[in-house]
Order: sequence, then structure tokens, then C-alpha cells
Amino acid sequence: MAFSWAFLLYVLLVIQGSQAFSRQKRIVKGVDAKLGEFPYQVSIQNADSNYHHCGGIIIDQYHVLTAGHCLDGFLAEDFQVISGTTDLRKPTFKNYAAEIHVPKTYDQQDSWKDDIAILKVSQPFIFNDLVGPAYLPRKNEEVRASTPATVPGFGRTSEHDQTSKVLKKTTINIEDLSFCNEQYKKSKLNFRDTQICAYSSEHKGICKGDSGGPLIVSGKVVGITSFTNAGCADSSYPSVFTKISKYIDWINSYVQNS
Repeated sequence: MAFSWAFLLYVLLVIQGSQAFSRQKRIVKGVDAKLGEFPYQVSIQNADSNYHHCGGIIIDQYHVLTAGHCLDGFLAEDFQVISGTTDLRKPTFKNYAAEIHVPKTYDQQDSWKDDIAILKVSQPFIFNDLVGPAYLPRKNEEVRASTPATVPGFGRTSEHDQTSKVLKKTTINIEDLSFCNEQYKKSKLNFRDTQICAYSSEHKGICKGDSGGPLIVSGKVVGITSFTNAGCADSSYPSVFTKISKYIDWINSYVQNS
């Protein structure tokens, strides 16, 4: 059963857009993001088809944070990275993946745990008003419940829609993990302090295609979009994010040695 639950949750945020590759989702009840508003937001795409696969977060000139389930099982050569745009029909900067790094603790059978990865690009990002690194939290820094957070993404805007060509954003609220555990208790998932739970009673939130993108609080990227339950922005189920502050040492160790 562990495999079936992990697989279903994994598919919820990354649904196939091409049979062999694409896994996608999009912001529900969002508004268009402004050009340059999220300079660290990227679209990780299939290098052959240009299909949007997952979101990602620029953290320095060579590295992009994303979700583990976005990269695990793939080769670096499968991906290209689009940055500096809010409209995928007008790609501003294109780069190619050179390396993929997923934690040794990541397991596809429990893909909701340690759902983090780093993609290294072949050429450095050129920072400007449209492209730049995210501001990350300190090690073990916490985010208070009830704090409003912003989630941007190129994922679907509804359960049965196509992925968005335009970057959308919406606002949801950080919730206690106890609330998340209660809502998901039928799924027998036990969330840990390496995860962040966020929720909106107004059916706003993440959808298929938003995986790997940022969760932002007061200008700081505190989380990586991981998953939600069946039904985009279902009012009964919170969205779940990987808590970046718990992985600062892991991030620094790879970045400094790659």
C-alpha cells in the first residue's frame, strides 16, 4: 500500500502531458504574476518537446531547487530550464541541465518524504531584473501558522484544464502540521517537521504542474511545492511543501562541491 499511495500522490502534482515524460500542474484561482515578480521561478521542461514538467527555484548561478519526484529516475539530458519569463510562449532565457542531485533518503515508494532535488545547469544564469536567486531561510528556521504565503506556478488552473502558459500566483495560509495530519488521516500519512502544510478554504492552491515551485513568505522562499490530494485545491485537503530550512546543510554540501 505504501507504493500505491506514494504513486497516487506523486501523480497528483505531476500528471503526464506526454505519455513518456511530462508531469504537470497549475495554480487554482490565481492571478497573473507580473514580469520580474518572481525572478527565481523557472520552468523545467522536456528538452525534446518543450513540455512544462515542473517548476524550480534558482538559488545561485548554476543551481535550481525543485521537488525530488520531478527529477528522480530521469537523466540531466532530459531537461531544459526556462527562466526570466511569465509567458512560456515567449521563453526569454533557455539553459540545459548538466547534473541532477536527489537525496539518498528519497524513495519513489514514499515520494512525499524528502521531496527535494537540485538541478545544475550547463551555463550560468545571467542575473538581471528578470532572473535572480531566491532568498532562502536560515537552517531550521520556522514559519508560524496562520501566516499568509504566496505560491506561483505554471500548473493547471483547474483539475481538468491544461497547464498554463502564463505564470499564475495565489495566496494560501500556513497551517500547523497537526491540522495536516488530521485532514490526511484516512491516507495514513504522518507528516514531519521537514514539511510545511498550507491551506485555503476558498479552493485556492496548487494543482498538477506546480511541483517544484516556491512557497513564499515575506519575500523568502520557505518551501518547495510537493503534493496535494485528489482534486486541485480541494477545500478538504491542504497543500504540502518541503521545508527548505531543514535541508540547508544538504543544499550547501552539494552546491559547494559541484
